[in-house]
Amino acid sequence: MRRKREGATRPAHILLILIVVCLMSGLVGCSEADAEIGFAIGEAWAISRGIWDGNNLDFGALTREVSNDLFDQLYGEPDQAALDTARVTDAIRKADASAAAGMEALAAGDNGTAIEKMDEAVKARPGDYVYRQQRAAALLAAGEVQQYSKDTVAAHDIMLQQAQGRPTCTSTVRDFHRRQFEALQQVETLACDQSEATCQELRANSDAHERQAAAAQYEECPGG
Repeated sequence: MRRKREGATRPAHILLILIVVCLMSGLVGCSEADAEIGFAIGEAWAISRGIWDGNNLDFGALTREVSNDLFDQLYGEPDQAALDTARVTDAIRKADASAAAGMEALAAGDNGTAIEKMDEAVKARPGDYVYRQQRAAALLAAGEVQQYSKDTVAAHDIMLQQAQGRPTCTSTVRDFHRRQFEALQQVETLACDQSEATCQELRANSDAHERQAAAAQYEECPGG
């Protein structure tokens, strides 16, 4: 049986495949920033393989690489990049499941379990702002206004690390505000049942993020 060629880890196209899988399956952990990172790595991989020179695509080299890749996938052993991809995908699925369980618990009035499940989601994907946004919304619905603000700031900081200096900065910031608005909308009824003050806090934040999601430019993206 043919073993894998040296240097056949090819993390770039495996990451690209992961991006496509995430987008097609609706996993919330895949943002525009993820796609930008994947395409940047993909370009570097293509250049290193002689497939792309920055201007022209060598279809012959691409065909050979894909053919070799297919043989490796069918008859070779899993490489480190494939294992890493599997771990990332598994983490996203676990985070999604925990977040969904948290929302169910929140709807049932079990705030303790809700926050515990949201904590699990954040732990599974600590570098993903989406789960912190969902936990922040759950905290606000539970009346934890200060913790809501803390999680929102943390989510914003993560988003900035992914957005600033990248061509997709504007779309990433817009995605951040859209997701925060959607997370707050999801818990509005629960928050308003909590207290009038919590309800007003949520609606004020929700309105602010809705306006930001519709903005054309953002201060986080100078010249964008």
